[in-house]
Amino acid sequence: MIKKIILWFLCIAWAISIFCFSNQPATESNDTSLGFTKNIIIFFDKIDVIDLSDNPEIAETEIINIAEKLNNLIRKLAHFGIYMIFGILVFLLLKCYCESKNAVIPALIICLIYAISDEIHQLFIPGRAGKILDVGIDFMGSLTGVFLVFILCFLISYHLSDEVYLNASSIILNASSTFNSISFSPFSFVEWEGSPQMPVGESFVKGA
Repeated sequence: MIKKIILWFLCIAWAISIFCFSNQPATESNDTSLGFTKNIIIFFDKIDVIDLSDNPEIAETEIINIAEKLNNLIRKLAHFGIYMIFGILVFLLLKCYCESKNAVIPALIICLIYAISDEIHQLFIPGRAGKILDVGIDFMGSLTGVFLVFILCFLISYHLSDEVYLNASSIILNASSTFNSISFSPFSFVEWEGSPQMPVGESFVKGA
C-alpha cells in the first residue's frame, strides 16, 4: 500500500514538473537550458575533457559559443531523459496492479498521450511550439525506460525462480538420499510372537 502511494506521488509530481517546464515562455526556457549547458561545459573543463582559455573573459566567450551550439542537442536529450524517467515511474505504478508483461503497453500509451498533450500545451505558450519530433523523442525516452525496467524485472524474477528451482532440487535430492539410506522392503524380517524371524509375507500366512 505504501509503495503504491509513493509511486502515485512520484508519477503525479513528475507529470507536474513536465507541465511546469513546458509552461515556461521560450526565452525563459532557453535561458534555463543554456545555463544548464554552461554548467556541463564548465564541469568538462574541470575534468580536462575540454580545454578552455585561462583568461576568464575569453573562457566565458568560449563557454557561450559552445553552449549555443550544443543547446538544441541538450534540450532534445532533456526531452528523452525526462520521459524515460516518467516511463519508468508509470510502469512501476501499473506493475502494482498487474503483471509486468501486462503493464508495458498501458504504460507506453499513457506516456504517449501525455507527450502529445504536452506539445499541445506548448502551442499556447509565448514563443513555444508543439513539434511532432519532440513527441517522437519523448515516446522513445518512455519506451527505453519501460523496457529497461521490464527487462530488469524479468531478470530478477528469472534469477529468483532459478534459485527456488535449485533449492527445491537440493531438498528433493537430500530427501531421496535419506530415503535410500534406510533399508526398507515389504519382505523385511520381523519377529512374530516370539517365533524366529521370518519374512513379513510368511508371518501373515502362519498368523492366519
